[in-house]
Amino acid sequence: MEINYHDLGLHKNYLYEVLTTTFSKSQKRIIPNTASMGIRLLNDGMIKITPYPNTTTFKNLNENGIAVFNFVDNIYLYALASLKESNSLIGLTEFPNELYEYYDIPLNTNLKEILSNHKDDK
Repeated sequence: MEINYHDLGLHKNYLYEVLTTTFSKSQKRIIPNTASMGIRLLNDGMIKITPYPNTTTFKNLNENGIAVFNFVDNIYLYALASLKESNSLIGLTEFPNELYEYYDIPLNTNLKEILSNHKDDK
């Protein structure tokens, strides 16, 4: 499916701040991770992202190559995604699970297949 980025209001070489969700698998479940990230639409239609090498986002992308870009206008969600850290002094070590709206996905499921076939019914 060819996407016309202009129809989505995106322009080439503009920097967009989004909440990027990536996924990893543990032995028991699929784990989402959300982080604030700048993305840029390149001239060839590709989207450029540059996560830091020591982040969960980078690790997840290396493991499965899946990212979901969420264009959100709620600054509170950006703050949560930006302030989480492993040794958090405020107790925020991950993006709060209750803020995710996702289906329970069995561990043996191919994530790429699920995401490519999912249509939002809202």
